[in-house]
Order: sequence, then structure tokens, then C-alpha cells
Amino acid sequence: MKVLFAGESWFVYSVHQKGFDSFATCEYGEGREWLESALKNEGIEVEYIPNHLAPIQFPLSKEELQKYQVVNYE
Repeated sequence: MKVLFAGESWFVYSVHQKGFDSFATCEYGEGREWLESALKNEGIEVEYIPNHLAPIQFPLSKEELQKYQVVNYE
């Protein structure tokens, strides 16, 4: 079985203030590890597309989507 899993990623931009000083931090995160790990432990192949790449990498045609038995887009 092959699963297409798209989404579950994010960028965080934070501004920290201490007195008169402020600074910004950025980070990238993904929330796929538990689901992907569980699926792979059951022998299921997972193809992952993060949110920021989904608009350009997500399959659009019926033929492309037929490669997968399950498609999940969060």
C-alpha cells in the first residue's frame, strides 16, 4: 500500500521582548513523525509533501493520484 501524506508542517516567526531589546527567531516544524512511523511499521509506504511544497508538488491528475491507495491532505 502507498499513502500520499501532504501537510502537517509549519513555520513559526516569534518576536521576543526583554526591556527595550527585542529579537526575532524563526523555526520550521513537522508533525508527521508519529503517523509516518506507525504506517511504516505496518509495511505501508509513505510519500510526504510538506505544506509549503504542496502547491507545486501535489499530484493534480487522476493518473498521478492513482499511484496511491490513500491520499491525506491536512
